[in-house]
Amino acid sequence: IDLEGRKMSKSLGNGVEPADVMKKSGAEILRLWVTYEDFGQDVGCGPEVLARVTETYRRFRNTTRFLLGNIGDFDPAKDSVSFEKMGPLDRWALGRLNEVVRKSTAGFESYEFYKVYHALNNFFTVDLSAGYLDMLKDRLYTFAKDGVERRSGQTVIYTILDSLIRVMAPITSFLAEETYTYMPGKKVESVFLLDFPKVQPKWDDEKLAAEMQTLLEVRSEVSKSLETLRQNKIIGSGLDAK
Repeated sequence: IDLEGRKMSKSLGNGVEPADVMKKSGAEILRLWVTYEDFGQDVGCGPEVLARVTETYRRFRNTTRFLLGNIGDFDPAKDSVSFEKMGPLDRWALGRLNEVVRKSTAGFESYEFYKVYHALNNFFTVDLSAGYLDMLKDRLYTFAKDGVERRSGQTVIYTILDSLIRVMAPITSFLAEETYTYMPGKKVESVFLLDFPKVQPKWDDEKLAAEMQTLLEVRSEVSKSLETLRQNKIIGSGLDAK
């Protein structure tokens, strides 16, 4: 149906040609739109929906680029930090990755592709961009280059990226393949020759997840206060606050 809820037809001239979408935005956007919609309901398509999907794709690509940019000096064979030696923030991030793998596996197996889309979108937007990566930046940029804290963060970034490109490959195929060519470490010929990621039971930690949820809620409230201070020119960045 179109965005006004009318069935698409030649007589109304309200159809969306897949070839036109691919010419303008590329096949990736078309595939992502297919996963965005729940085909158990009426499926809507139009410029606004495609623009929303394009914005999601841009977020996927920009975040993936950031992840790659921070493992340029990381060799997974010799620099990886074991899960047991990681701090709570890194272990929490892997726990969140478990949720993405769990939901994506279920979504693909039941042909409910929109659940895969939403699991990925929420992880990229909330858990990564606004959460883990924002909190990790200082450690990546200012801690000892080969220190366990920085290498631990890089281990998590590498692990997240390695899992995400496998989940994304059926949907954003070009992005997954392109990203894979830049991944450090030993590789096979193509991302499509890799196995789908599996949930790692040891990453699940309900107690840590609950503690982090409380911390994130506190962080959200503090961020609102910092924004008010910024607007009133009392501080420049959040790092000026104490």
